[in-house]
Amino acid sequence: VCSSDLAQRIENIIAVDELLTRLSGWDGRLAKLVELRYFGGLTTEEAAVVLGISYDQARRDWTVARVWFRTEMRMPE
Repeated sequence: VCSSDLAQRIENIIAVDELLTRLSGWDGRLAKLVELRYFGGLTTEEAAVVLGISYDQARRDWTVARVWFRTEMRMPE
């Protein structure tokens, strides 16, 4: 891995962490779901069990979280 690739990866990790912090302020359950799915590698069904919500609610939350992330990533700083 060249240094510019590593720098870009680090930058991306920092950006995701900042977005998760902001999402947590808006909706903590959505942020936890993203952490469980993205970083924990859990399926939607597994994450629903951990969060104590229905599978259908977890699917809806996952959709909202993905849209929120896409929207926030497009906004200029």
